[in-house]
Amino acid sequence: MGLEGKYEEVKSEGFEAFFKALSAGRPEGQQPRGPPKTPNKSLSISINGDQVTVDRGEEFKPTYTLNKEVDVQGLGGKPVKTKAALAGDQLTVESTDENGTFKRVYALAGSELTVTYSSSKSGVPQATRVFKKL
Repeated sequence: MGLEGKYEEVKSEGFEAFFKALSAGRPEGQQPRGPPKTPNKSLSISINGDQVTVDRGEEFKPTYTLNKEVDVQGLGGKPVKTKAALAGDQLTVESTDENGTFKRVYALAGSELTVTYSSSKSGVPQATRVFKKL
């Protein structure tokens, strides 16, 4: 599978605005943690059968079961319903809680992986991270 592998981040856009808008109106303690001050620039994706793990080298290293809703630690630290789907070289992960749906799309084109973050919450802009495959 082409999507599997290790990547190094080369560009990140829109994260401060994304997390600020996503946090608006959430109670204290349920706000997204936002991007780390010194983020890990590496990403690893592994696929084993219907299990997909996205490892950023941080404490949050989720494993998703393809096409099945599972509970995963959410942005505020509590479990959220999450479903992942794989179509060719694109992994789509959607997490839903009482605040709406948080979507991540990992799309590989050649050696470039673009991760697009979006939310169903009104007024939340998209954010992107671009990685090069190692």
